[in-house]
This record gives sequence, C-alpha cells and structure tokens, in this order.
Amino acid sequence: MSKETEVEKTVVTMAVACACVLAASGCAASEADVGVLELKYAGIASIKHPASVKQDQYFIQQVEKLSDGKIDITLYPDGQLGGPESLVDLLKSGAADITNLAPSYAPDELPLSAVAELPDMFESSVEGSRAFDSLITEGGYLYEAEWKPRGLHPLMGVTSAPYEVLTTKKPVKSLDDLHGLKLKTAGGAADTTARLTGSVPVQLTVAETYNALQRGTVDGRYGSFENQPYIGIEDILQYGTLGAHVGGFTQPIVMSQDGWSALNLSQQKTISEAAETTRDYYSSEADKADAQTRRMLVNDHNWKLYKINGEESNEWAKALARSREQWAERIDRRFDGHQADKAIREFEAAVDKQN
Repeated sequence: MSKETEVEKTVVTMAVACACVLAASGCAASEADVGVLELKYAGIASIKHPASVKQDQYFIQQVEKLSDGKIDITLYPDGQLGGPESLVDLLKSGAADITNLAPSYAPDELPLSAVAELPDMFESSVEGSRAFDSLITEGGYLYEAEWKPRGLHPLMGVTSAPYEVLTTKKPVKSLDDLHGLKLKTAGGAADTTARLTGSVPVQLTVAETYNALQRGTVDGRYGSFENQPYIGIEDILQYGTLGAHVGGFTQPIVMSQDGWSALNLSQQKTISEAAETTRDYYSSEADKADAQTRRMLVNDHNWKLYKINGEESNEWAKALARSREQWAERIDRRFDGHQADKAIREFEAAVDKQN
C-alpha cells in the first residue's frame, strides 16, 4: 500500500470517528438541552380520593422527582378534562397526555382487559396488580391483543383490593340473600356477576352513589372497604361480606402510542420507572388501607361483617365460576375473533407466577 493511500485511509478513518463523536455528543446534547416537558393528566377521581392520592398524585410526584423537575405533569382531577367515556378520545386527540383508563370505561375498545374485574380472580391488590400489569404492558398478552392495536400504551396497571358485597339494611350471609338486591356496580363484568347471582346491577357515578343509597334507590354496592368513607357512606352502609370476592376494579395509567413515541429515551425511562414504583406503592397501600378501614367500620360505625366459609364458600366459588364463563361467552359472541377464555387463562397463569 502506498504512503498516499495510507494517508487517505487515515484521513477517512479520522473523519468517520469525528462524525461519530459529534453525532453522539449531539444526541446527548439534544436530550440534555431539552427544556421542561409539560404533560396533562386527565384524572377521574376527586383530589382526596385514594385513587387520586395513591395513584395519580403519587405517580406525578415520582416523575418529577426522577426527572429532576424536567418533566412537569399537571393533574386535572374529578373529570375536569372529560368523563370516563371520553378518555380514549382525550388521549388520541392530544387533549390529555396521560390518564387512568379503566377497561370498564371503554368496553368496546378494551373488552378482554375487563378480565381483571371478574370475580374470584385474585386475593389481594398486590397479587392482582402484578398479574394485570404483566398482561397490559408492552409484550403482554392483553397489550398485543387490544391496547397496541388501538394506539394505546399502558404504563402500568393496578387492581383494587377484591370487592365485597356491602349493603344498607339486609346482611348478605349466603347466595340466596343476594336475590332481588339492587346493587351499584361498575358495569361490564360486574353486571354479569350481579345478574347471575340474582341481583339487579345499577350503574351510578360516585357522585350519585350517596343519594341512591340514602334514598333506598339501591340496596348496596360492590366495593372495597377503603373507599367508603371517602364518599361519605360509612354510616349508610352497615353490612359487608368477607371473602366473597365478587370482582375488583382496574386503573391502568395510559398514554397514546403517539404520545409515548414522541418522548425521548430518557423521558421514557423516567416515566416507566415512576409507573413501576407507583404500581407497587398503590397496591401495597390498598391492601393495608382496606384492612385498616374494615376494622374502623366495625369498631367506629357498627358495621357487621359475615365471613364466607365452609360449604357456603364452595357454593360461592361455583356461582362465580359460572359468572366468568358467561362473561367469556358474551365477549366472544359480541367481538368476533376475541378469545375471552384465553384472557382468563392468561390472567390465572400470571397470578400463579406471583405465588
């Protein structure tokens, strides 16, 4: 090789090396020089509700902490940007960047993800949350089946503590006691369970629930113990089951795919870390608060609780299994090609991995 050729090769090599260094430093600079990213969070719960305090607000605090203030999220609570039925449109239009989108708020778009709201699927919020999260986040079965195709990107998923039957005047000690009761539900899978066990499901907003219970429009509700004092019905409801596990509620934190893709890698990493931390915090706190509130309702508000056990427990298990089967049949009939049975099996397998 001639000296001239060697010189030419050296020059080219140095030029490529310089270009790589400049490109790398340029990329680093572009992320470092980005100003404060401002995002809007569409909340549904009121500012004092546990779902807002332990999920929405906690997540925002974690993002701002991990980003050193370079990501600034403004929370619009209590449906200020739009009600539950509008959340998908808010994300896709860019009117909101982040929200907590429960599948029951979007039953046409996310029918399979209501699997986590079926009865007798998990024993605690921690167990249910980890299972649900693994299915709806990137790479999970539900993510690939219905979130990704609809342009939605879940950051994490949590479930409530298992729901019990809470009533005003009539205690529920057996399945027969459910017959004819009008119960406030969240819709979707919960409605199937209520009908199958002889109750009448009634869908109400949180704001409507107090008056409906006080006036006797409904006889009770499905719910966890923790939330009842926050809507002021701890002295209206007087009875509850223990171990009925008639369902639950899910609260994924979600962005649109377009919104997620617009973030740089550093921002994505920060938001993902904050979401995972929030999942673990919310679920552990939900279980602790549910137990604490249950004791408080008994000791301070004279609630009477009835534990489902023995042969009665077996009867409940059979009835709730039929509810899951009917839900799967209804979903498969309505949404051609959807495999609700597979969603149930995937969720059960995800729960098993937690144990």
